[in-house]
Amino acid sequence: MTAEPIHRWYTSVMGFAPTLVRTALVDLKCDESGYLLDPFCGTGTTLIECNLSGIKSIGVDANPFSAFCSRAKTAWSVDPHDLEGAFERIVSSLAEVSASPKTKKKETIPHAVRKGWVSPHVWDKAIDIYARTRRLRNQGRKRLLQLAVISAVKETCANVAFGPEIYKRKRSNRTGVVKAISQKIKQIAEDLRGVQARRSQSAASIFHGDSRNLDFLARAGYKGRIKWVISSPPYPTEHDYSRISRIELELGGFIQSDMDLRSIKRLQLRSNSKTVYADDTDWKYVQDVGSVMSLVKRLENLARNKTYSFAHRYPLVVSNYFGGLYLHLSSLADLMPAGGTVMYILGEQRSYLGVLVPTTDVFIELACDRLRAFRLVKRVIVRLRRGTNGTVGPIREEAAILQRR
Repeated sequence: MTAEPIHRWYTSVMGFAPTLVRTALVDLKCDESGYLLDPFCGTGTTLIECNLSGIKSIGVDANPFSAFCSRAKTAWSVDPHDLEGAFERIVSSLAEVSASPKTKKKETIPHAVRKGWVSPHVWDKAIDIYARTRRLRNQGRKRLLQLAVISAVKETCANVAFGPEIYKRKRSNRTGVVKAISQKIKQIAEDLRGVQARRSQSAASIFHGDSRNLDFLARAGYKGRIKWVISSPPYPTEHDYSRISRIELELGGFIQSDMDLRSIKRLQLRSNSKTVYADDTDWKYVQDVGSVMSLVKRLENLARNKTYSFAHRYPLVVSNYFGGLYLHLSSLADLMPAGGTVMYILGEQRSYLGVLVPTTDVFIELACDRLRAFRLVKRVIVRLRRGTNGTVGPIREEAAILQRR
């Protein structure tokens, strides 16, 4: 989590530090001569830092809320006074309804949001306010107000915490919904005033899509113009990346059913047992990669005597995960000119039956040896983490810097 301007409009436990991106922009010698792509952009950390540095950027994410959030956090032309005024009018309209003798039917919390995560009273009020933002015509103002509602509910009003998975906890902060949103609006307005005093409208372009196939960026005219990549794909671990944003997805109207949620998971890298499907075929692209197949066989042997069913999915997760990364790298190579530079933050994992998954090693092998589209410039340890459940030895997070051949 970060308290830095712009970034703080909405923060994610899965995001990386803005300082890491700032250093990378210098190391990769990024400038205004091309575009920088973050194909797993999350809630926009890389894109915001590009805006602050005057670098044109492109973001892609499989989660529609993440794409929405990145759009909101990289559009800085909204008048902060008008933003505050729009919310004041919404609050006034709420007061008029409260004074009316008519009673409003309460919302029920959707099934995708676990019981107890948000109280019915908070959910009902937030849904009412969010619905009123939809009536606004100015898209930039509307988007920021909607982000403020979602962020305030998640950060201040919901009964949840992260470790890093989302879990229920008793809410000690009793700030009301309207007050929490008002505080978030003031925060956004303050940051807008600061950034507008020194910089013009951002040039970030955000796409909701599957980064295993980036052909849509070629159709949008970016082929040969993407000179840099800074990104961090999902790690191969038992974190359901859609689970931590269930409140946001439901409150923002991005999902209405299990089918909608499944559609989001279908666009993601197969990084955990909850997002792997029987008809997945990404594994076919790495079935002759020895390092991947040795991991798969080891997991198959260890899972054979396990009674819990998801353990038997681990071999499929690993093979589909690296197959998806191969597809992503192949698609990316078609977009980048020779000499383009990429930096990926990657993490080793021991989530699958204690087996070490050397993510960076396999990633480099796929990009440089199997695909032969990149060459390794260097790899740098970003941090060392201690494993859980009695695992031995540190787990590395590394930055792999590659250059397009």
